[in-house]
Amino acid sequence: MTDTDRSFITAAKVIDGLLLVLSLGLSLLAFIAIQEILLTIAAPFAVQSAENSVQSKYIVVTVRNFWVFIGGALMLAYWVGSIDYHLRRLGSAKTRRILTIALTVEIILIAIGAVI
Repeated sequence: MTDTDRSFITAAKVIDGLLLVLSLGLSLLAFIAIQEILLTIAAPFAVQSAENSVQSKYIVVTVRNFWVFIGGALMLAYWVGSIDYHLRRLGSAKTRRILTIALTVEIILIAIGAVI
C-alpha cells in the first residue's frame, strides 16, 4: 500500500463521515416533513362541522402525537443503526451507496413536505 492509497482511503472515510452527518441532519428535517404530510392528510377529517370543532381538533392532535411517538422511535433506531453500521464500514463503496440512497429519500420527503 502506497502513500497515495492511504490518502485515498482517508479521503473516502472523510467523505463517508460527512455523508453520514448530513444524512442524520436531514433525517430530522424529513421527520418534520412527514409530520406535516400526515397533518395535511388528517386535516380534512378534522374540518367536518362547526359543531364538533373541539372534538375534531383532537384528530389532528392525536395524529401528531402518534407520529412523534412512533416516528421518534423510528428515527432514533435509524440514527443508532446508521451510526453503528457506517462507522464500522467507513471508506467502502457500499456505505456511500447506502448513504446516497438515504439522502435521496430524505430530500424527496422534505420536498414533498415543503410542497404540501
